[in-house]
Amino acid sequence: MKALDFEYAGHNLSEFGMIICSFGSKGLDTISNGSQITFNTVSTLGGSKHELVSTEYEDCLETTIQICKASCDTDITEISSTEFRELTRWLNRKKFLKFKILDENYIDLYFEASFNISRIEINGKLYGLELEVVTNRPFALKEPKIINIQLKEIYGWEEYKDGEYLGYLTSTDEHAYPHDGLPIDDGYHIHQYIYLGKIYKGFVNDTSYEEGYIYPYTEITIGESGNLKIYNAIENRNTYIANCVAGEIITFDYPIIQSSVSSHNIQNDFNWNFFRVANTFDNSRNDLIVTLPCSIKIQYSPIVKVGL
Repeated sequence: MKALDFEYAGHNLSEFGMIICSFGSKGLDTISNGSQITFNTVSTLGGSKHELVSTEYEDCLETTIQICKASCDTDITEISSTEFRELTRWLNRKKFLKFKILDENYIDLYFEASFNISRIEINGKLYGLELEVVTNRPFALKEPKIINIQLKEIYGWEEYKDGEYLGYLTSTDEHAYPHDGLPIDDGYHIHQYIYLGKIYKGFVNDTSYEEGYIYPYTEITIGESGNLKIYNAIENRNTYIANCVAGEIITFDYPIIQSSVSSHNIQNDFNWNFFRVANTFDNSRNDLIVTLPCSIKIQYSPIVKVGL
């Protein structure tokens, strides 16, 4: 690590007159990048092949940092007992707090960490501290981003073939597909189009470097009373809330859902599929279909796989 300063719980190391340093000999260091994955497999075909059952991250990110007093000359300066107590009070806490390395390579990244502290003494005098940095994740997070999802008014239909639901069809042309929903036999298959009327279409890109999904903090302001459905095509997933009221503000803060309307028993009207954004290796676009006019604002911290 080439950084000289870091931020923790809203304060910088330099505020305490300290700097990142190294008391060890010069040489090459092997740095863990975190994100070490354990692959759980079962034996098949008489042991000739092992099938993947599940995966999990092995450890959270950890590293060691040494610090000493900042000085304009080459001599290191003794750390007083008062300074040591202040540093210990700041760093050695029973919870994970925001930790940022103040370096251009980490400029928009942060971790959540706490520290174990060891003393570095020379001839019985305290000249430095060794900080064991312990985080709660195997990766870093980008600074939180706020996205107002833009929704466009269009027309929608549910499509069925031989009774099997295929998904949504949308068009700016109200007459692009049949409205009556009656079965259509083309001689090979039975097609059916269920008209939904006006619906709303938008998208959001998940910029995480980790495949999978994240539950963002989500705030939905309802523009018209009715049943709200948010369909996310990347996962073929529906979030559904019945009996919404115009002007109601619904918030998702996983695993909690809340409504600004006290009379709305939202826990009973919710299908408990929280809205989330997802990505695969080849696709990060979350195409959304929404059944009520509303505004949707989300906030989340994308995942970035870097080491400490």
